[in-house]
Amino acid sequence: MVTRTISILGCGYLGLPVAETLVAGGWRVRGSTTRKSELARLVAAGVEPYLLRLTPQVKGPALHDFFCSEYMLLNFPPGRRRPNVEAFLQASIQAIIARLSGVRFVVFASSTSVYGAGNALEAAVPAPLTASGRALLKAESQLQACRDFSTTVLRFGGLYGYSRQPGRFVGAVRNGAARVNLVHRDDAVAVTVRVLEDHIMNEVFNVVADMHPKKDAFYRQSAAWLGKPPPRIEYDAALPGKVVSSAKLTRSLGYRFIWPDPMVRAP
Repeated sequence: MVTRTISILGCGYLGLPVAETLVAGGWRVRGSTTRKSELARLVAAGVEPYLLRLTPQVKGPALHDFFCSEYMLLNFPPGRRRPNVEAFLQASIQAIIARLSGVRFVVFASSTSVYGAGNALEAAVPAPLTASGRALLKAESQLQACRDFSTTVLRFGGLYGYSRQPGRFVGAVRNGAARVNLVHRDDAVAVTVRVLEDHIMNEVFNVVADMHPKKDAFYRQSAAWLGKPPPRIEYDAALPGKVVSSAKLTRSLGYRFIWPDPMVRAP
């Protein structure tokens, strides 16, 4: 059997468990981090470690080796607090594309922030309300426009699970009547690995749990699970809300969510 090789740009909260799953499946995995302290963790997971950062140019040692893979997972945050996030991410993606001469399949971890308000299917015309959402939408287009490799875009809902327990970080909830669009990390990993293993190319999928409880109920329950006081809930009908559907993922791949309901306690 020919060993498949993948480079994961961003081996953090999502990228590392994807890497571990692929290593267990016989893949050769190269993974990057921006912190020296994380290199030993990558090695322990069976991942070939690289210390890389975007400036927006790709900087770091052994760049040629890192990009010498058939598959590439781009999984790094756009930097939503960066004042020039749109220009920075656009330049970063261009710098990455310039190095993808040997790559034939790219999976891009995007976000449901590319959608505006209302119900959102992949066929909807994205209308992002934030600079980071606009940056991600442009990045999707940059990658999809390249003909030297195939690209599949995964638009993840808000990731939670394990070290990210929503009740830990919320002091106030705006627009408590709006619905949540979340996905457990177990499902995000499973979908990413499925797309790579089965070569699901040139697609766009929303990756969001089936159920969309209201924010007020979800964050009260999340705080209760952790023994914390309930957050302050605000209600403002003028704030936009949305419900993002993963029907295409379910229909096309037959995927069934491990954690379809965020109101069920998960690790």
